[in-house]
Amino acid sequence: MTPTDARLRPATSVELATELNKLFRSLELKSGSPEQKIEGYLIALTGASHYALTTAISKIIRGEVPDLSRKFCPTPPELGAVVRGEMEFVQKQIALAHERMAIEDKRPVAVPTKLLHERVADADRRMAEEGRALLFKVVSHGDMLSRRREMPSGATYISILGAVYGPPGSASAADPPQIEDDIPW
Repeated sequence: MTPTDARLRPATSVELATELNKLFRSLELKSGSPEQKIEGYLIALTGASHYALTTAISKIIRGEVPDLSRKFCPTPPELGAVVRGEMEFVQKQIALAHERMAIEDKRPVAVPTKLLHERVADADRRMAEEGRALLFKVVSHGDMLSRRREMPSGATYISILGAVYGPPGSASAADPPQIEDDIPW
C-alpha cells in the first residue's frame, strides 16, 4: 500500500470512536448527549477515510472550518460534509500526482516506481521464465568479477539478485554445462 492509498483507507469503528471522542471532549453539543447523537454521527461518517476524519476533526477543533461554530460540535451532516470535502481533496491530489508522473514519464499511462522487493521478484521471475539455472550467488560485484571464468557462454549476472544464471534453457538441462577452468590451482 502506497502512502496515497493509506490516505483512502476507511476508518475502523475504533478509529471513528477515538476521533469522535476527541471532538466531543473539545466542543460541547448544542443539545443532548454524545450517547444520544452517536448513531447519527456514525451514519454521516459511513465510508469516511481515517485520514480525512482525523484531518477534518483537527481543523474543526482548531476553528479552521469557516462555516462551523467554534463553540459547538458540528451536526452529523455538517461533520460528514467536512470529511467528504477532505476525501475529495486527497483524491484530487492523488489524481494530480498520477498526471505529474505521466508527464514526467512522457507516456500515456504513468508507470509507478517499483520498490526494491518488486524489482527483485521481477528479475527472479524473468530468470525462471527464460529457464535459466542458478549457477552461483555472489556478495559483491568484485566477487562476481573474480569468478567470471566460472560463467559459461550465455550466462548472465543479475546484480539486484547478486546471482549468476546460466544460459537460457539451462534449468531444464539434465547435466549442467562443464566449465573449463584455465586457472591453475
